[in-house]
Amino acid sequence: MKRDIVTLPVSPRASRSANSMQGLRTVAACAIMRPDRGISVLNPPNLFRLLNEFIILLLGALLILLAANRGVALPARPSAMIALGVLLIYWGLRARLRRQPKEASATVNLRCGSLILVGIFVLAIPMLPLRYADILLALAGGVLVLRGILGGILSARESSGSTPR
Repeated sequence: MKRDIVTLPVSPRASRSANSMQGLRTVAACAIMRPDRGISVLNPPNLFRLLNEFIILLLGALLILLAANRGVALPARPSAMIALGVLLIYWGLRARLRRQPKEASATVNLRCGSLILVGIFVLAIPMLPLRYADILLALAGGVLVLRGILGGILSARESSGSTPR
């Protein structure tokens, strides 16, 4: 049978220093993780929003990487690129015209604006000379990276304002 070794402080002075160390740890933990911040990232809608913005950021980084490696060429059917650009613009306009709560107006404007800009850049790729394809793809990727960063910040800020305290 195993026995735990229990040690007691030799003097009352040593017990006070142990208690003060425990109190110091509590104070340090409260300073790092302030309970009055009100940001609750642990509920599923906030985590899902942050995950979506992170995926958008990664997609933008992938587009920038593709543009930097000069791996962009016109597809055999440029109508697919035109359809994708029109679809992105339509998606952004549709999301903008849908009813949203007033608190989410900055986030909605950011999401819709980024979709419309990326749609315009994708739509311009088959219409402009091929030498501009890399620049347009990098611009579309930059818009998505900015959207991912700003969207994550805005969704964290919105979630801090909506949590009841």
